[in-house]
Amino acid sequence: MMSSEKTIDPEEGGSSGTLARPWQFLLLGLIGFHLIAVFAEPFHFFSRSPVQSGADADLLRNVTRPYAQFMFLDHGYFFFAPNPGPGHLLRVMTDDAPLQFPLPQERFNVNPYDGMLFPDRNRHKPRLLYHRYLMFAEFFNSRFAPPDLDPELAKDSLIKKSWTNDRAIYTSLVRAVSENVKQETKKPFARVDRLEREIPDRISTLQQKVRISDPRWIQILPEAPVPTPEAPMPAADGNLTPATTPSTESSDLKPEELVVPK
Repeated sequence: MMSSEKTIDPEEGGSSGTLARPWQFLLLGLIGFHLIAVFAEPFHFFSRSPVQSGADADLLRNVTRPYAQFMFLDHGYFFFAPNPGPGHLLRVMTDDAPLQFPLPQERFNVNPYDGMLFPDRNRHKPRLLYHRYLMFAEFFNSRFAPPDLDPELAKDSLIKKSWTNDRAIYTSLVRAVSENVKQETKKPFARVDRLEREIPDRISTLQQKVRISDPRWIQILPEAPVPTPEAPMPAADGNLTPATTPSTESSDLKPEELVVPK
């Protein structure tokens, strides 16, 4: 007696609901490319340094960039993100006289509302406008480049060129922000402060009931490296010589007068 069952060729597919082998390979290739694109962006972020990024990460990202941009996979998240870190704000102080940068001891426990804050949830509405200023504040902070380059690092032409470009971009951002605020407030002088809001620890939040909006979490980020006290040096008699106290004088550099390095 002959069987009525029909044998299905896996190369052609059939009525069993399975795809033909060529279609399976095509779908596997598309899924694999999508996973590579998902991996490429955080991998590029992981391999990035203040000077350059890894050559292999650049190559992988260049291949997947059009697709990643179309699918909005280039959102800037790192592996296992979102893993929130400190938030950043901009505060612009204006006055009729030149403004000095704050002293080191004045960088903490800052009241951000002393000046014009970006973003400001009380002033920037609707929510989309607030979010745009929030993203700009993070971008502004990410473009920061110190006013001076370490002499040892300056010996490397690649590092010096990268710092020169980064400093030029940062100073142009400072000028744009300060000029815009000066026009709005009708004040002749402005100073742009980069603020950082630390993530509250569990004890402060749950036990001490300190709110995340408390100014103790905010500090002003310095525009130049903060000097650290020198270790005491042994004197000839065997006693320790007191360490030199670092200078606490504020910089004479005004953000609106920053000079693009040559």
